[in-house]
Amino acid sequence: MTEFVKDKTFTLSRLDGDYHVRYTFESVDGIGCNFEYYEWVEEGELDDTFSQEVLEKLKSIMEQV
Repeated sequence: MTEFVKDKTFTLSRLDGDYHVRYTFESVDGIGCNFEYYEWVEEGELDDTFSQEVLEKLKSIMEQV
């Protein structure tokens, strides 16, 4: 974890420092939240981004918590 702001955002980075993913949460009327993620690499192109299926599974798990 290379960045953390409680109840707002966190960033994970690969040990070699090339790949990063940031997760951001935003409260919606105190009853829910928007969840956004952003992936990037320092050099080149992203090879394997998350599929829609993986993102739907993550959404499902997070809604159960």
